[in-house]
Amino acid sequence: MSELTLGTALSALILCGVAGMVGQGIRAVVGLRKAGYLQLEAGDSKQNFSASYLMVTLMIGFIAGSLSGITMGLDTFAGKFPAESLMAVVAAGYAGVDFIEGSFNSRIKSAVSPYIGPDAKKADGGGSVGSIGTGDDTPPAHVSPASPKPAPEADPAYTTLPQSPLASALKQVSPRLNIDIWAPALGNAFNHYEIHSERRIAAAVGQFMVEAGSTFSELEENLRYTTLNQLIKIFGRHFKDDQEAEQFLRQPMKLANRVYANRLGNGDEASGDGYRYRGRGLIQLTGKSEYQEFARFINMPVEEAAEWCTTPEGAAASGCWYMKTRNCLPLADNWDLVTLTERVNGKAKVNLEDRIAFSKAMLKALS
Repeated sequence: MSELTLGTALSALILCGVAGMVGQGIRAVVGLRKAGYLQLEAGDSKQNFSASYLMVTLMIGFIAGSLSGITMGLDTFAGKFPAESLMAVVAAGYAGVDFIEGSFNSRIKSAVSPYIGPDAKKADGGGSVGSIGTGDDTPPAHVSPASPKPAPEADPAYTTLPQSPLASALKQVSPRLNIDIWAPALGNAFNHYEIHSERRIAAAVGQFMVEAGSTFSELEENLRYTTLNQLIKIFGRHFKDDQEAEQFLRQPMKLANRVYANRLGNGDEASGDGYRYRGRGLIQLTGKSEYQEFARFINMPVEEAAEWCTTPEGAAASGCWYMKTRNCLPLADNWDLVTLTERVNGKAKVNLEDRIAFSKAMLKALS
């Protein structure tokens, strides 16, 4: 191994920084494919990707790449261009802020915290309860990838990149949650919708983990009822008698078109709007009017926006959009979780205790 001089160390640092910029540049280009996703305000429907944003993005990539190079050892890159190691630096640049935060956080919090979620002592069976009607005409209850094995001479440090504070907290609260998918999706949405403080993040996650299940696996409203008692309990007022209701068991499309017809901006039962605009996302948007409002905000056709809500990025964006536009964030600032739950779920406040427990667990994990 050659001895580092100031010149070779500086050259290696610049090389790693440029590789990090490449990674972050790729991430920026991918982000631009989401039409309107960079918009911060509803009135900015014509907002374009700006040069200043690009400069900040590339600077983040340069810093992340440089930190990765220092972690792996600058001598690895001194007068050399090891392809595998450079790809690791590009990946660190792509991770950007998450990698930078994780690098510093790993120095501060080295101990692994135990699982502190509210369902720690029971199997994960969280269901989507938010979208199961409130009994009135208000909107229904809303309701780094591992690198390849390094060559013998390569520094294996990259294979154990530190997690970001958000990813670590999510893993503590819900161990089965796929943080490789959800930490970046939530991190981006939190940034765009002003969910920056620990209280705001914790309160949002507390609602999301009840609305969409603690693993965020239920991003669409489940309208496939198999028992008459449960169907009558939730949607009984939409049927003249039990005999009529029985015809809607195990018929999610037919049921949605009946119970959501002629309200929430939907057309009549024959229009199909009820099923087309059923609940989706981490806080399940429901009804054509709500989807139209969200679609205008992100500059996307309404039906395309509705489908996007079933993806991690769309589910996170729609949930955070709801938290911001429905004035939930001041309630989170005041830690008024009861009123916040009513704002999200209606007067029923279904599973209020779980929402509060998840929120408190997330706040503790972030602290």
